[in-house]
Amino acid sequence: MNHIRESLNKNNNISTEVKDNLMELVNIFNSKFPNVDLQNLQDRLGGLNITSGSKYAYKEISNYNPVNNTLILNMEELQKDYDMKHIMMCATLDMITAKDNMVGFNKDKNLVALNTGYREILANNLVGNDSDIEYHTDEVIMTNLIANMIGNDIMFKSYFTNDENLITKVLENAGLMDKIIPDMNFNYYNQNSSNLAQTLLELEKISLNNGTYQQMAGLFEREIPSSKCFKDDNHKEIDNFITFNQNMKKAIRPMEVEDNLEEIHNIKM
Repeated sequence: MNHIRESLNKNNNISTEVKDNLMELVNIFNSKFPNVDLQNLQDRLGGLNITSGSKYAYKEISNYNPVNNTLILNMEELQKDYDMKHIMMCATLDMITAKDNMVGFNKDKNLVALNTGYREILANNLVGNDSDIEYHTDEVIMTNLIANMIGNDIMFKSYFTNDENLITKVLENAGLMDKIIPDMNFNYYNQNSSNLAQTLLELEKISLNNGTYQQMAGLFEREIPSSKCFKDDNHKEIDNFITFNQNMKKAIRPMEVEDNLEEIHNIKM
């Protein structure tokens, strides 16, 4: 950790206050995950640039570019009541997992939504989020479910070793790459018209096909909030899943679950 502080101190591009804030976040991370290699972070903090960007170019409040080692802050979004400790932890996680033109396991934007959701889960666990602004809620919900399906150990290893091949193979074996991941990516880029309910329905179908529907019923009950928990009108169909899962938990045979799907969603399997 002393080497990281030395690297930060040599950086003339950022203020002492920002350096102290970054160091606090690094200490929090290292205390939670002491076995994660921070050499990459150390190298990047020494030359990190922080600059401002337009809302027209960057929709996120913060955007880290691993190629030129620059953290770009959306000035309009900064005026809103975000939890900046949470936002900066997300940026720190991007720096820790940066490699070439990717962060985490998100190579060529193929897993952008899943990567974002997992980063959010980590940041929430590390520093929480005291803001009322919803920040990638859909991605967090889906990533939580997928982590339970494929194993958090796979997600963790892939994320911190930039191993897109490992997680892609596991996702393919679980039947998630053809429909679920593309739907998540679409939702990520079109947040004003959430397709979370439809993506969850596809996940229900997969659980039926692979025989894990009883396990998934418990996960959906724990992980899926009612539409009243969202601050928009784009999630009303979520309540259908709550009703469905109440029936799903009672189902003994897969055929009974399929009947419930058709009745509630008016969709043929």
